[in-house]
Formats: sequence, structure tokens, C-alpha cells
Amino acid sequence: MPWQNWDFSRRKVVSYDDTFRDNIDQVGGHGSHVAGSMVGNRMDGKAGIGQGIAPDAKLHVFDLKPGNGGMSDPGAARLFASIYNNGNGAKVHNGSWGRSGRPYSSHCQDWDGSLSGEYEDLLYVSSAGNTGGGVRTVKNPADCKNTITVVSQCT
Repeated sequence: MPWQNWDFSRRKVVSYDDTFRDNIDQVGGHGSHVAGSMVGNRMDGKAGIGQGIAPDAKLHVFDLKPGNGGMSDPGAARLFASIYNNGNGAKVHNGSWGRSGRPYSSHCQDWDGSLSGEYEDLLYVSSAGNTGGGVRTVKNPADCKNTITVVSQCT
């Protein structure tokens, strides 16, 4: 598969898996923005605006969304196989997305089984969601047991 051709000599994006979707990013795409906040590294080497939290980190991208269309869930096995790359890929993954469902759904059972089994050395960090601070606003996979959930407050 094309996503198995990781190239760690690249400056930032070492692998891009578009086998689940279409390799098209919408203008101002949410995933691209979050990736820049995480691993952005200014070309001039200076710190400041444009510098991500982990500027020396590399990036593997998993395309979850067709262009401007709706996003769908590839399932834990498909997503983690791409990320993990037989133990030679990512050890930390950010999932800045959520899916509707009841708290601790079968989706979470699948996620947790994978993260405590075959992918136990993979850290999955999930956003809490974009729907506010009310009851049941945290979506899967943020409400799974074996993920770390991040809540951000913008003022």
C-alpha cells in the first residue's frame, strides 16, 4: 500500500495515507490547521507565530474526509494499522474529530481493545469536541478509556 512507504528524510510529512479517502484537503481544513499547531516548524528557524508545540516532530497523515464532504470512521484496525506502520511509524496520534453515539459505545470498545492490545505503545490523543461544555458534548473517541482527551478553551 502507498501509505506504507514512509520517508523519514522528508522535512515534515513522512507519509500520507489517502487509501481511505481522496487526498483532497478543503481550503482552511481543520486537520491541516491542527497539524500545524502541533508540528509546525518555521522555515526561518525562529520561534514564535507559526511554530508548533513539537516543531521537530514528523507527520503521518490519514485522510478521513472526501474533499468538502462528510467524514466517516475507518475503524480502529484500519486507522491504527496505518499510523503504526508495523511498529516503525507513529507512537503518538492526534485525532481532532468526534463521532456521535452513546457514551462508551461499541466504537470505544473497539478503540480500547486495540490500544490495550496490538497497539499498546501508541498514545492516542483526542479532542473533546467542538460542541461546548454541556452534558454529553464529548464524542467518541474522546470518551474512550484508553485515549487522552484534550479540552481547549479559546477566548
